[in-house]
Amino acid sequence: MFQNKKRRLYVITRIEFIEILILFSFILYFLFPKTLLKHVVVSEEKNYDLAFVYLENMVRLSPDNHFLTIELINVAIKLGKFNLAEKLLISLDKKRLIRKSHVKVLKLFYELEKQIFYYSYDVKKKNKAKKEMGYILKKIILNKFLDKDNYQKWYIESSLVEDKKIQLDIALYAYIKNRRSVYWIKQCYYLAGQLGYNRSVWLERLIKWDRKKSDYWINALVNFYIEKKKFIKAFDVVNKVLEKVSGQKKEKYFLKALDILQWGTKYKEVVNFTKKYEDYFIDSIIVSNKILTVYLNIGALKEADRFSRKLLKANYEN
Repeated sequence: MFQNKKRRLYVITRIEFIEILILFSFILYFLFPKTLLKHVVVSEEKNYDLAFVYLENMVRLSPDNHFLTIELINVAIKLGKFNLAEKLLISLDKKRLIRKSHVKVLKLFYELEKQIFYYSYDVKKKNKAKKEMGYILKKIILNKFLDKDNYQKWYIESSLVEDKKIQLDIALYAYIKNRRSVYWIKQCYYLAGQLGYNRSVWLERLIKWDRKKSDYWINALVNFYIEKKKFIKAFDVVNKVLEKVSGQKKEKYFLKALDILQWGTKYKEVVNFTKKYEDYFIDSIIVSNKILTVYLNIGALKEADRFSRKLLKANYEN
């Protein structure tokens, strides 16, 4: 006959559970290779409470291990343990760390301040955190610690501190790494305008690289110079395009160039420029009438008379 043996069910206490975790952490750190250790820690990413216990005990066993401390800070921030994270970050920052670790420390400092900014109900703490975020971003930019292929992330982050200068610095950094990027040229252009800086250099680059919208950017550059009353520069931009285009575009830019010279009261230049294109536009009623009107408006009566005779002759021959 079989005998039924009663099995006792043993439930461990919370203290015993923590002691087991500490022992496991000890074994994990001293017996596992570093690469495998990192894999184990990262595998607990979704269970931050468990990862926190692992890391906290491993850091106690090896307080000088920067890798473990940084991972502990990261988990502490995710769990909202801001005081502990700040304490550990300050201790790391006081030590002379290798460049790679220093980058991580700075970014963790930023992440900590961002979490405080988002979740704190204390207005003073939020404002302080926002100020610190700006300071850290400046330090990251100054030391060229931006992620190589992640400028967009830091550009978006910079909008949180509401500092256009920091945003422009990041956009400039990204532009330097990719000088043909229309996106970053546009960001530099818009931010330069908001900060009251010279936008012409960015407009010239947009004309060069954003070819689908080149007409739009040409007009923007021309209008920029006109607003600054730099009529010769505005004329030079239009004239440069005029020499390359044909058909209706040539007519459009010729009329624009004429208007700019008149606005700048450059009457001598008006006559010299217009005479150069008289024969080219002799068959265009719109342009011919414009040329004649311009000569009369600026008081160039001899030129008006001469051009009138030329028009009559051309119409007679046709």
